[in-house]
Amino acid sequence: MYDFSPSDPSLFKLDKIEPVTYLGTAYGKSVEFNTAKKHCRFTSEFHEPDHLSFAQIEQVTIGNGHKRKLLIWGLATILLFFGILILLVRVRVPNYKIQIKLKKIKKPITVMAWLDDDESARLVEFLSPHVLVNLLD
Repeated sequence: MYDFSPSDPSLFKLDKIEPVTYLGTAYGKSVEFNTAKKHCRFTSEFHEPDHLSFAQIEQVTIGNGHKRKLLIWGLATILLFFGILILLVRVRVPNYKIQIKLKKIKKPITVMAWLDDDESARLVEFLSPHVLVNLLD
């Protein structure tokens, strides 16, 4: 889920994410984009939050990661075909992959999040005046 607070229009918060690794530390609680302070904030339940300045970001790519979901459903169909009933457990994977490419670090930061198409469009509009953003379909 995301939180686009009407009281603070410069803050965009992603709550439903998989853990993000930044500088060797895993952050799994939330990712906040703040245009007033021009930084991304990674938070965790286990240690202090860390900040990433917009000046360090070369490009942000936001795309629908449907290939991963199709792979899991394909695997589930094959297992069902061979008679193994695994549909008792509901599998839910994030549908959007957000890559934050930094200027001085080769490996991009990857955020897997659950977003609707409208939420992804809002995130693109929110970040586009401040950093270069590509929306992939």
